[in-house]
Amino acid sequence: MESSGKKVWQAAFLIGIAGCMLGAILAYGFSTLAAIISGATLTIGIINALYGLLNRDDKSNNSLPAKIANTLNVNTFLKVATVGIWITAIALCIFGVRQTYVSYLRRVLEAQKVTIEGLVLNAAGDPADNAVVTLILSGRQEVVTAPGGKFSFPRVDLSNEPSKTVRVRASWQTHEAEIIADLTKVSPQGLTINLPAGAPPFRITYFVLEGNAIDFFLLNKMDAKWEEKLGGQPYIVPNEVSSSLSSLVKTYSDDFNEEAGVFSVENPSKKKDFTLEPSDNTPKKLFSGSSSGLSVSDEAAVIRSIADESQPWRALYNKKNKTSIIESLAFRKFLDHNDLNFCEDSQSKRFYQYITRDYLPPDFAYF
Repeated sequence: MESSGKKVWQAAFLIGIAGCMLGAILAYGFSTLAAIISGATLTIGIINALYGLLNRDDKSNNSLPAKIANTLNVNTFLKVATVGIWITAIALCIFGVRQTYVSYLRRVLEAQKVTIEGLVLNAAGDPADNAVVTLILSGRQEVVTAPGGKFSFPRVDLSNEPSKTVRVRASWQTHEAEIIADLTKVSPQGLTINLPAGAPPFRITYFVLEGNAIDFFLLNKMDAKWEEKLGGQPYIVPNEVSSSLSSLVKTYSDDFNEEAGVFSVENPSKKKDFTLEPSDNTPKKLFSGSSSGLSVSDEAAVIRSIADESQPWRALYNKKNKTSIIESLAFRKFLDHNDLNFCEDSQSKRFYQYITRDYLPPDFAYF
């Protein structure tokens, strides 16, 4: 009976060791299997050797193996060791099962994460550089830019999504497009967003014109020579500015001086003037505001005002060199509202009085 009970405890001890091995594998993976097997083999070998010594007629009971076997043969020691092994095995198995379950959950969650990549193309089929791409999910949005037209949303978590269908929207300049992709049917790394053509591109060209050019623009009487220079007949946008300008032209216009024979239009931005002969397209009346000066009706009164200390006249002189005498002397002052009274009555005078009725810039004109 005693020998049979002892064998049960020894078997339980060995089973506990096997349980420790299983728990360690579950907890730390198969990478530790070789070390566990080596340690267990050594332990089992020692126990088998000691167990064999206890069951044969060996007179060398004073040897070291015999003494160790006699120590393990003590029922109390074997029982305590077995209980300790089983506690360790149970703890390792519980910990191993937990680690296995956590690893499984992590793998499941990682399987729900996908990297969504693609390319944004414009209407010409070229990459839309730096397009703004938005990934639209059920509960959130993610936004990236697409250098070279390429966009990427790494490790997108779809575990909380009702399906694996996503919306991807791209915006570039004035163009926008959106696709709906079912990731169970298409590759998440090969999406393509084709932008529509949108509004056609246009170009704005500016011409800075002076003189009588306004008459030809507003009356649509561009001479063929002017069309060649300015790119064809102009189109006047009907807005508040063009309406006001048309009203001024109709109100303040003078008869065209046929005796002059020619007239010119300045274009400072091109550093060139256009001088044209009158033609059938020449307007019979030209805008007074196109002229650059006014005639003085009372020159004597203007000259006498030079002696008036309240008038800010400036003296300008000219001479050939520092040592020569002054060749010419000019007096100049900026125009004020009272100075307009010295000018002859004309459409030009009335035009300037009208546009400066509320404000006259200090350097608007000079005498």
